[in-house]
Amino acid sequence: MPDVSTPAQQPLYTIGKTKAGFLGAFARVPIKKGTIVLCEQPLFVVDAPLQAYLFQRAAGGNGPTPVQGEDEDETEAATLEEFLDRGIRRTLRLKTEEQRERFWELANTHDELPPAFGIFTTNAVSTVEETGGLFLTLSRFNSACRPNLTRPLYDSKARTLSFSALLDIPEGDELTWPYLGVSTPFPLPLIAAPHTKLGGALGPPSAEPPSPNSRQPRLLLLQIPFDFDAIDYRREELSRVFGFDCCCAACRVWQSSPEKKAESNARLLKLRRLKECLLITLGGRQQTMERISRLAEEEQLYEVASRLKAQSEVEPSSQE
Repeated sequence: MPDVSTPAQQPLYTIGKTKAGFLGAFARVPIKKGTIVLCEQPLFVVDAPLQAYLFQRAAGGNGPTPVQGEDEDETEAATLEEFLDRGIRRTLRLKTEEQRERFWELANTHDELPPAFGIFTTNAVSTVEETGGLFLTLSRFNSACRPNLTRPLYDSKARTLSFSALLDIPEGDELTWPYLGVSTPFPLPLIAAPHTKLGGALGPPSAEPPSPNSRQPRLLLLQIPFDFDAIDYRREELSRVFGFDCCCAACRVWQSSPEKKAESNARLLKLRRLKECLLITLGGRQQTMERISRLAEEEQLYEVASRLKAQSEVEPSSQE
């Protein structure tokens, strides 16, 4: 894993137009591998189970206790989505005018939802369990199939979400991270699990660590992302979950070069097969992880490559 430095005093990024015409974040200066690029607190958070409980109580005439401004709503919310929308709007009233403007300028790919809740659903990032946070600056960092930033990590004590550079990033390059979440459980070391965009469906992996005195291997079923999936499947999943067609640099290369797309798909198929080997056998795990790490780096999947490289280095001791 790369060494992560402390956040810089001056922003390392600027917000500007991408080649596709959308807003995105770009490196203002050259950024070294491991540097924390962004560390941000949420504008607000939404605890989904709690809000669903409060909605059920309100619908049953048992509460919740009205809050300031609630009497402005002429009727009770008919749906949970409307209930959440009203809650977000009440929260926004407590924010500054600039914060409210920045919120309403964010993308909304869920026209079927009430506007405020649609913006939240489009941009929210999972923090703890089923709680999602709205991060104004992070929302401007776009997704990429071959990102140069890690997935965000949430610090529950500081209430901050941060991500770091996976490689040295030249000045002017767009700063991207993968929106897609997690899939099949995969044995990896007990390290901080990455968090993902909610997208209305996905949340963070979680697990209870073993006792420090336990003789069990310190392994966590950290779920590997969609990174090994075939190119077209990944694009379809992005469209289904987030409602947009990916136009990242890697996708543009694959669309313009069938040969490069075929080469990438061949590597991804090998990675999926090697991953299955780890799940069904304990023999030769270290060598298999090293092979996956090298192949993942060749495919520019730097986050998975670095995590597997770290695990392969401690694998012999974990099997004692």
